[in-house]
Amino acid sequence: MSVRRSLNLAFATSITCSIALSVADGAELPVLDTNYCVRINSKLLDPNEKALETDKCLAEELTVKKQLIEHWSLVSDDMLTKCLKYSQGAYLYLRRCLAQEVGRQCFKDDLTCK
Repeated sequence: MSVRRSLNLAFATSITCSIALSVADGAELPVLDTNYCVRINSKLLDPNEKALETDKCLAEELTVKKQLIEHWSLVSDDMLTKCLKYSQGAYLYLRRCLAQEVGRQCFKDDLTCK
């Protein structure tokens, strides 16, 4: 692993870990492994392309995590339990599932949506 790659992973991990998780009642935002980005780009042959795509993925995961934090009060323990089964260790997949669950709760009038 190159020094640049190691620094990028360390930087992304430190940013991810430094985000404050202030959650009201209910489920806590899970800490997901950043290995997802490494796994999906592992078959790229060009090391520069692999590093670039992994960095893009890590940045996207961080953005999605921030979005989840902003709306975490809408997430129940049941939603989280269901969605973690499909998350594949990525916030991107977790957000997709939770968005469907929140939408479903809004349509059933179990959740007030504005």
